[in-house]
Amino acid sequence: MVVTTINAPTAAVKMLASKSLEWPLLVLGDAKTPSAWNLEGARYLSLKDQAELRFNLSPLLPQNHYCRKNLGYLVSIAAGVKYIAETDDDNFPRLWPKGPPEQVLQAPVLAADGWANVYRYFSEETIWPRGLPLTEIHRDLPSWGTLLTERRTVGVHQYLAWGDPDVDAIYRLTVGKDDHEFYDRTLILDRGTAVPFNSQSTIWVRDSFPLLYLPSFVSFRMTDIWRSFIAQVCLWAADMYVAYHGDGVLQKRNFHDLQRDFMQEAIGYERNNEIFAALSALPLKPGVDAIPTNMRACYSELNRIGIMPDKELPLLEAWLSDIASARE
Repeated sequence: MVVTTINAPTAAVKMLASKSLEWPLLVLGDAKTPSAWNLEGARYLSLKDQAELRFNLSPLLPQNHYCRKNLGYLVSIAAGVKYIAETDDDNFPRLWPKGPPEQVLQAPVLAADGWANVYRYFSEETIWPRGLPLTEIHRDLPSWGTLLTERRTVGVHQYLAWGDPDVDAIYRLTVGKDDHEFYDRTLILDRGTAVPFNSQSTIWVRDSFPLLYLPSFVSFRMTDIWRSFIAQVCLWAADMYVAYHGDGVLQKRNFHDLQRDFMQEAIGYERNNEIFAALSALPLKPGVDAIPTNMRACYSELNRIGIMPDKELPLLEAWLSDIASARE
């Protein structure tokens, strides 16, 4: 379980630490994290500890950024884990994670051929995930009862956050509801079904680990969302898929400046359609072993269209090098 924090141990992190026998907890600090951070049941890596890690990526990551989480992924991969769970320090685990998820799932499959507001299958309320183009909130989708149940290999499991879920600033500024509950269902997203997923309550299986990389030089509110776009197209090429689950964490959200969130999300409102279309059009190579090559193609394309700056590309190469070394 990988978490970043700039706070003293929160109640949510303490609850995660209490479950560390099932999911060992790795916490990454940053420049604003209290220097005396300590919690029984958690392994904590300060900035000094992170600087001493023998990863090519370590000296390249900026401080005061969510991307510090990348080092937690690398430490976990080097330890030989089969699954990596991630969340934030304001998410209470409830029953999540119940244990390692099944890699081959039998569940209803959504084939939407484009964007889908997946929250509609988990709630009757008008609500949508952060990163979904606003034009797609009310798009028609097949009814739950008409979806075919199939067996698929799942590379990423996204669990929904009850309470104050992962929605965009427009939802929070206009609706502001923070006591949501969701149906306890599982839904697999078929190839071509575009759905953002986040880093709030997510489990990754070993074959998908290279796709964990969070870009450093993009908007804070888009780093995990654009990661999810890249991950989805690379998973499709490897014949793997994303599964959404309704029973996840309980979020009691830390304070956010919602106007600032909105401004950081603005580029997503403007360009997410373009980004996913560009990624979906790439001629990616098939198979799990091609994931690093396909990631390079995705980042190159996003660099070409002005989404990923030039300075992001060396970090991606350092990450892929570190992944290869960690797996040896």
